[in-house]
Parts: sequence; C-alpha cells; structure tokens
Amino acid sequence: MKRSFACLFTILGCSAFAVDLEQAYRDALENDPVLAGAIAANKISGENLWSGVSVLLPSLSASMNRGESDFERERGTGDEEVPIFIQEGKSQNAGWSVSINQAVFNAQAIFQYFALRDQIKAADWDLIATEQTLVLRVAQAYLDVLQAQDSLESSVAAEEAVQRQLEQVQQRFDVGLVAITDVLDATASYDLAVVDTLSARSNHGIFFESLRTVTGVDYSELGKLTDELPIENPQPVDEEEWVRAAMAGSPQIQAAKANWDAAKKSRQASLSYLLPTIRISGSQSYREDPLSVFTDQSTTTSVSINASMPLFNGGRNISQARSSAWQQERAKQLYIQSQLTVARDTRNLFRLVQRDVDRVSARYKSIQSSQAALEATQTGYEVGTRNIVEVLQAQQRLYQNVLAYATSRYTYVLNGLRLKQTVGSLSAEDLQQLNQYIDPSDTVTKIMSASGR
Repeated sequence: MKRSFACLFTILGCSAFAVDLEQAYRDALENDPVLAGAIAANKISGENLWSGVSVLLPSLSASMNRGESDFERERGTGDEEVPIFIQEGKSQNAGWSVSINQAVFNAQAIFQYFALRDQIKAADWDLIATEQTLVLRVAQAYLDVLQAQDSLESSVAAEEAVQRQLEQVQQRFDVGLVAITDVLDATASYDLAVVDTLSARSNHGIFFESLRTVTGVDYSELGKLTDELPIENPQPVDEEEWVRAAMAGSPQIQAAKANWDAAKKSRQASLSYLLPTIRISGSQSYREDPLSVFTDQSTTTSVSINASMPLFNGGRNISQARSSAWQQERAKQLYIQSQLTVARDTRNLFRLVQRDVDRVSARYKSIQSSQAALEATQTGYEVGTRNIVEVLQAQQRLYQNVLAYATSRYTYVLNGLRLKQTVGSLSAEDLQQLNQYIDPSDTVTKIMSASGR
C-alpha cells in the first residue's frame, strides 16, 4: 500500500527534514502580515498617547530674524544756515524671541489623556488576541494539510480496493459465475473512486497553499500526527470554572472593558468644556534696529496668565457631549455582549471537546466493526449469499470510517485550542506540547498537480 501510494507523488522540492508544527509557527511569527499589522496598530495607539500628553506639557518656541532695508531721511532745518538735504542708505536690523507656554489647568486634556491610556490597554488586549489567533491559525492550516493527506490516502486506498474488486468480478463474469450487472456496478464504483481521488489530490495542494499564506514559506514536507496523541477531557472538568476563567482572562472581554472605560473618560472630557482652561505663558524678545526712533536696541520680557471658557459656539460642544454619552452606552453594550458571547462559546467548546473525546473512541471502534463487516460480506459474496453492491458498500463504509476517525482527532485538537483561546490562555506552549506528537519521519509530501504528475 505505502509503495503504491508513494508513487502517486512528485516532490516539488527536496528538504533535509520535514517541517513540524513548531517550525511552522516560528515562520508565521516572522512572516504573517496579520500579526505585523496588529503590531503596527498597537504602536499607533502608543503614539496617540504622546499626542494627548503633549497638550499638558510645556511648549517652547524660538524665532530669529535678520533683514536689510533701504531708507531716505531729510536732514536740515530749511534755513540758510542748515539747508534741507536727503540722506539715503541701507540699514540692517536683527532680532530674536523665545516664548514658553504651559497649561496650568485643562480638564478636557486631562480626561482625554486618561481615555487614551484606556485605549492603549484595549489595543494591548487586541494584540494579545491576534497573537492567540495566530496560534490557532497555524494549527488549523497545518492540520488541514494532514487531514487532506488522510483524505487522499483513503481515496487512493478505496480506489485500489475497488479496482481489485472490479478485476475479480470481471474474472468471475468471464467464467460465467456472475451477471453483467455485477461488472457494471463495480465499474461505476471504480469511476466514482477515481473522481474522489482526483478531488482529494486537488484539495491536497490547496491546503498546502493555505498554510503558505499563514507562514510565508512554501513547504514540501510536513510531519504527521502520531497515534500516541492523548485524547482526554478538558481539565478542570467543571464547566463553570472554565467560564469564570474566561470572564477574567478573555482578551475579547478585557479589550471591550478597556474601550468602555475609555468611553467614560471621553464623556468626561466632552463635559469639561464648561470648565475654564488656564494657561501661563512667558516670552522674551530682543530687537536691534538702527532706524528706530527711540533706541536702536530693545529687550522685552513678559509673563501672562490666560483663562478662557467658551460660552457658546453654535451648539457644537453640546452636540459632542450628547454624542459621547451615546458612545459610552454603545461601549457598555459591546462589553456586555462580549461577556455573553465568550460565556456561550466557552460552554459550547467545553461540551464539544467532551463530545470529541467520546467521538474519537467511537470512531476507532467503528473501524474495527466495519472491517469485520467487510470481511463477512466478502465471505458471503464468495459463497453467493451477498451481492457485489453490498461488498462495495461495505468497503466504502470502512474507508469512510477510517477518514472520520482521523478527522475526529483533528477536530478534538482544534476545539481544545479554541477553548483555551476563549479563556485567554492559548499560547505558543500549547503548540510546543502538540508538537511532541508530530513525527518528522512520517511525512506528508506536497504534490505538483491535481493529476499527481
């Protein structure tokens, strides 16, 4: 079986060893654009905080000037002793000024600063959620390839079995032991098996490309998941304990809570327009101008305190205050919604994992029972108590159960990771633990095309 199946594949490229789950995750950390975009968004939130802080910090400015001007002056008194004459020339002037401005009290800026801090907390939780989602995306894409491989192996095995059955039926028909209908039934089953194999080959390449999208690397070989993978119920076994952990650690809930807190501060900032804004400023300037009437050099120093409060600006501040109230209410409802959603997902995933444990066990037993049923049906066909259709159906059930068993194991793994993601505890360590059951010597090899050529 393994030799005939290996002949179906044409290797795209040779690698020294098969890639495992941990290596795929490291590649995704370096190349995934979704994570890179989330990191950039998080950095933007940090810069927004500095923009808010700058309003509360002193501002310092300086300027210098230097110029040249042409001038004409009348000299003399106009009498006989001092006649009037016109003096022409050029004059250079220069100067500088330094000013400092500091907010003494600006309630709107203070509340907005605290709102920005809460927004940074929300951005940090969003980044954590993206990092955890990457763990799940890598596992999903990797296991999809393994499932595609199992599907292909099952299709090829089914095709080979039906082909052998067709050859046997043809031989029995040639000697007059069976009717032509048996040959036609076997031929139809074989044609269908060929179509299934072609579809499985196509899906095989598609899922390799999906993994490449996440990791940014085109792999030629992946390690398979071993049979030693433990199938266990989630720990702890108390559903409500998982829900309590989700309420405390879910990045989705924590981000929604931080956004709600930010909306509260923004509302306080919008209402603070009723409070005065007090600023203190000081400046010093120097000017040198030979053409000045009083003195050709002057230095000016000034200190001032300014208090301002808008009384009416067309209703804009009132409208902003109403809008911030609705934004606060919206953020509150999103927070409540996140709690309900996470609690629902946690309970559902906890039950799904428990179901998956039982399903894996049941699927394994179904392989044994379907194998025994196939052997009994084949024996019955040989003695004339069963027909070829029943044999083909028994074969199909066996390979379907084999594939369903493999699929149930992958589903168990992914639902377990999703459960941890919901409570906020999913990390790279979970992939490292799962990677212990990846066998690099038992590989999945990428094929070149859907035809296998």
